[in-house]
Amino acid sequence: MVMVPYDRNRAKNQIRELFHPLLSDPSVLANPERHLAVLASISDTLPSVLKPSKAQLETHHHYGIDLIASPALRDRLLSLTRDVAQSFISDFGSIIGEAEDVGQIIIWGEDPLNEISWEVSQQLLERWGWLLGKEFIGRCNWWRRQRGAPPLPHW
Repeated sequence: MVMVPYDRNRAKNQIRELFHPLLSDPSVLANPERHLAVLASISDTLPSVLKPSKAQLETHHHYGIDLIASPALRDRLLSLTRDVAQSFISDFGSIIGEAEDVGQIIIWGEDPLNEISWEVSQQLLERWGWLLGKEFIGRCNWWRRQRGAPPLPHW
């Protein structure tokens, strides 16, 4: 099997372009009510994995949550305090543009919106495995086996 990682900068740019109306005006991000209103207004234009949940449209939250192409992970993040969610987003950030590419995520294949293609780093799992859940650990170990790397422990 030939495995080539997807370009994370390309993924980041594609995702940020989808959310251009939300991200282009700093006043939208600074005002929780405007954030929710703009998010609702672009909902129909987003791919299904990025469509906001009812909770996303009703709960004030960090905009970075909206950019994560995992509905289940977004909902888990909404249940956390803003500071904890923002800390996760900062660590997870390379795919959504919150941080420089620090190798926290490898995207395999051609679809950055398919969370099945995400392999998160051992460091990210050590810190956030409780939030990411067993499915991310199993997925990461599957990708690691594909490239001949040893599996990660199950936390």
